[in-house]
Amino acid sequence: MNMKRYISLLICLMMVLGTAAPAFALHDSQDAGKISSLNRFGWIDSEGGLWLWGDNRSGQAGQDRSISFVREPKKIMDNVAAFDRGQAVTIVLKADGTAWTFGRDFHHGYEWDSFYKDYWHTGNETPYKVGDDVAAVSIGNEEQIGMLKKDGTLWTWGKGIWSDLGYNHAYLGDEYFMQEGESYPNGVPATFKSYVVKPVQIMSDVKSFAMGQYNGMAIKNDNSLWYWGTYLDPTVRPDPDAEIPGPTKLLDNVKQFSIGWNGFVTGVVMTNGQAYYWGQATPAGTVGFKNRKKFADNVAKIAAYVDDSADYSNNNQFYVLKTDGKLYAKNGSEFVMDDVADVFYGVGSYELPLTDEDCPDRTFILKKDGTLIQRMAVRDEAHNFAGWNDKVIATGVALPTQPVSSLRAKVKPFEDVYKDYYYGDAVQWAKDHDPVITDGVTPTQFAPAKTVTRGQAVTFLWRAMGEPEPESSENPFEDVAEGAYYCKPVLWALENGITDGTSDTTFSPDSPVKRGQMITFLWRAMGEPGKTGEGAWYQDAENWASGKDLLSGTAGAYTTSGACPRADVVYYLWEVMGRD
Repeated sequence: MNMKRYISLLICLMMVLGTAAPAFALHDSQDAGKISSLNRFGWIDSEGGLWLWGDNRSGQAGQDRSISFVREPKKIMDNVAAFDRGQAVTIVLKADGTAWTFGRDFHHGYEWDSFYKDYWHTGNETPYKVGDDVAAVSIGNEEQIGMLKKDGTLWTWGKGIWSDLGYNHAYLGDEYFMQEGESYPNGVPATFKSYVVKPVQIMSDVKSFAMGQYNGMAIKNDNSLWYWGTYLDPTVRPDPDAEIPGPTKLLDNVKQFSIGWNGFVTGVVMTNGQAYYWGQATPAGTVGFKNRKKFADNVAKIAAYVDDSADYSNNNQFYVLKTDGKLYAKNGSEFVMDDVADVFYGVGSYELPLTDEDCPDRTFILKKDGTLIQRMAVRDEAHNFAGWNDKVIATGVALPTQPVSSLRAKVKPFEDVYKDYYYGDAVQWAKDHDPVITDGVTPTQFAPAKTVTRGQAVTFLWRAMGEPEPESSENPFEDVAEGAYYCKPVLWALENGITDGTSDTTFSPDSPVKRGQMITFLWRAMGEPGKTGEGAWYQDAENWASGKDLLSGTAGAYTTSGACPRADVVYYLWEVMGRD
């Protein structure tokens, strides 16, 4: 049995026994201000929705901890720009620059666990805010947590034994640890300083970083690469027998990197598009940093992975995403597919739908059209490699090239209405109302800025009132044809004193409705509340509307004679008739 198979079986066995499984993840650099939508336990959709699955025993999948495993992707949060997940904790970067954690993060707080009764716990599915003005986030395998601020400062906290947080814990004050008398979940007294509960700044002028397995790396704005932690070739250590407690410069002209399984292999992409690797258990055996090996050109990104089709002696490989969108495996030697936007790999991922018995590794490939593909190895009865199985598990996934500002939920099926617009709820209400008040101007466009006509205005109002039948079919208006969609609404409005028309014989259904007219139509339909009869024909209506904040709630400045767009007509109707 090779080492790779042994690890997979170990992970599965630990899951079945209910023990926390090691998450032998691989870690790719996270760029400041860039969407990071993939992880082995979830994705971000094109509207900023975060979907997670997998182990939830510490609440790291965002569900109540009574649910041990989330077996299908569940949407847990909106407006998310990036996220990362370790063994038992998840960190989320929202589009507004705030960072949040849930799961096992001591910074989240700790409390006495009434269920286990014998220790403090930190597992919590409720998101906890850990930072503002954040540009990127990353988590290592075992709760090594980091966040990059928009000012370029890099902060880390969490579990750190081998300088994997970028500093020696002995130099931190007691305020960075749990207080005396408290205990960690394994019962070890708090004086054992292995878990930092407050973020510590370790670098500045950083634009990209990743936390790894007992290590971490960062790229500064000058494209220099910096390293801290263990499992690095001794030739770059000040002492061959010592770890590197603080960030140490390794290289210049680096644009991206990937830290492999347990830090045994590291790959970098240079600013000229060339890719190199070094470390232990590489495809070429042990390769020292000073003898790092070039393996590809014209590279946009690399992602370390453990090759399910190879023996342990050479199964630490790299996916190579070229600048033309072509994805290759085995360090660029094996073509995978075209039109790829991103790739992510994680050892010990779970197949979707999730099962307890089957937990081989997964590669997640994001196509440029937003399709997310899960790739896994296929084996025969003797467990010999027999090929690959590629399965689409999601569509509409956020692309790394998307502007963060675009990560907003829309009122489906409309592409031009975001839910967080002031009229978003109004459009949703108008579309879902029975009868429908208005659809879009096309199947995917609502056209919120398009001016509403007088015929449309009374029709929208009539539908919002339930489409009451006019009592008479007598029609005094020469420009309102029998059978026109607005004929019944106009006759109903005339009978109920909502409008008299523009003259005794014309209604002008195709003329733009003015804001003062729309507000007056609505006021009259509501029974003319607060009527005084003083001032202009629209004065009482505008006084009433002002009391309901209708005149100041829209984007454009209110003027009585200003044309009223579709967004504001449905907004006025919803505020008066639809808001809960």
